[in-house]
Formats: sequence, structure tokens, C-alpha cells
Amino acid sequence: MSQTPTLNALAPMQAQTLHLTNPTAVSAAIPLFVIALLLWQRRLPRVTALLGLLAGAALSRGWLHLAIRAGVHWTNVVIDTVTRTTLGGAVPGALALILAIYYVLQIVPNEQTFASLAGARQRVGRLGRSEDLHSWPRAIGSGGGGRDRVGRDRPRRPEKLGALGVGLTLPAVAATIPGSVGAIVLSAITIIGGAGATVLQHTIGIH
Repeated sequence: MSQTPTLNALAPMQAQTLHLTNPTAVSAAIPLFVIALLLWQRRLPRVTALLGLLAGAALSRGWLHLAIRAGVHWTNVVIDTVTRTTLGGAVPGALALILAIYYVLQIVPNEQTFASLAGARQRVGRLGRSEDLHSWPRAIGSGGGGRDRVGRDRPRRPEKLGALGVGLTLPAVAATIPGSVGAIVLSAITIIGGAGATVLQHTIGIH
């Protein structure tokens, strides 16, 4: 009896296929250190979120890894219980899919980011004029937070902290997303982790 061919889902991309270095503990430690500095300076929230994904892809042991695993486990238990009660069955990869969608939406630049970049480009283009040379420091100081409409100091809190947490957590659950979507997400995380380890290996000699 002949068998009908079946369509297989995309296979996740491996770091070795692209000749990338496998991440180790240093691959997680350095991004976490940079994240701590950025949060202390309250700067670059999207870069912090991307570094969180890089660190999460390299975490394989330690108390932070165990805490993430424990949190993911109990969250999955809750989601499975709710979906089994309401829909009649557990939805595989529901948590990971929600996290992936949230992460992508949070790191996509918004209109305010593009407007800030356009304004900075215009100010750089006018640096040759004497009046702009005097106004340049004030323009920089008033661009990112400074004062609100009433004139009070406004704290420049780092945005996208949720994306940072999701970046650390997503690699731990990406393998649970079924089908081609799961393969794409897992491939992206694997490539990001391998690329980060490769950069460390070729710059400071460790990974």
C-alpha cells in the first residue's frame, strides 16, 4: 500500500549550520552586565530588550535560569488549566506564542522614535550655522525627557521593561511553539545566541 507524502514543518535552524559559536555562560553574563548599566543610566530600552533575548538564549544553568524555568512551568500550568476548562484541551505553545507576539510588538520602533531620529538628523545638518551651534546643547537636553508641559522635571524611565523580561523568558519556551512558526522563532533565537557568542569569541577571545 502506497503512503501519501506528508508536508513536514520547517526544521529549526542550528547554529552549527551557519558556523556560529555555541553560547556559554559568558555569552549570558556580558549582556546581563550591559543591561544593568543601561537600566542604571535609564537609556536605550529597545537595545536592552534585544540584549535580554541574547542573554536568555545563552542561559543554561544558575539561579536565574532556574527561576525562569520555575516561573514558566507554573504559568504553563495555569494556561493549560484555563484552556482545558474553557476550550476542552490544552493549547500547546500558547504561552510562548503570546510572548513572541508581545516581544515583537514592543521592540518595533514607533512614530515617536522615527520623529526623534529625523529631528536629530536635521539638527546635525544645521550644525554649520552659528545660531544652531548655540542651540545644539539645549536641543539635546530637551529631546529625551527633561521637563513636561508644566515645566516640572519629568523622570526618564526606561520603557519596554516588559520586553526585557520576555526576552529573557522567550528562549526557555520557544521550543513549545508547534509547526513552522515555532521553527522560525526557535531559529531566530538560536541565530541571535550564536551570533552573540561568535562576536565575543572574535573580539575578546571568550564566549
